[in-house]
Amino acid sequence: MSDFETFEREDIKFFFNSHNEFGLDKDFVLEVVFNEDVQEKWHPHVGDIIIGKTGNLFVISGSHRSLDSIGGIVYFFGGHLCNRDGGNYMNSTKCYAMNKKGISYNRLGEPEEYSRYSSFSDYRWIPRSSDELKRAGLKDD
Repeated sequence: MSDFETFEREDIKFFFNSHNEFGLDKDFVLEVVFNEDVQEKWHPHVGDIIIGKTGNLFVISGSHRSLDSIGGIVYFFGGHLCNRDGGNYMNSTKCYAMNKKGISYNRLGEPEEYSRYSSFSDYRWIPRSSDELKRAGLKDD
């Protein structure tokens, strides 16, 4: 990942909830988030746990393959309820999306700004087990 300077250890340390839903240890998270060997070997997959710059945890829940010229593979995470019609009832869903460049494309294949789109480099991978570290070639048996 080329954006290592945008992740601040002190921010993650401060914002990360030690009582998270995944049972992740804060020291382990800090170790892998700032380990360039771990992060450079990461290629997103459905099921990966990722962390944002402010310590928010997400699970990649789906993907969609497009042509590279219109964004390549898009991964989805952080699904939530929303309201799209201006009423007072949460009657729809949304999620965040990321691709390699962090650019969304419209139906004509033109780049467009979309606030829920980001780049892989905006997140860091948190391996869940030593098996994932082995698969990435970062741990011996």
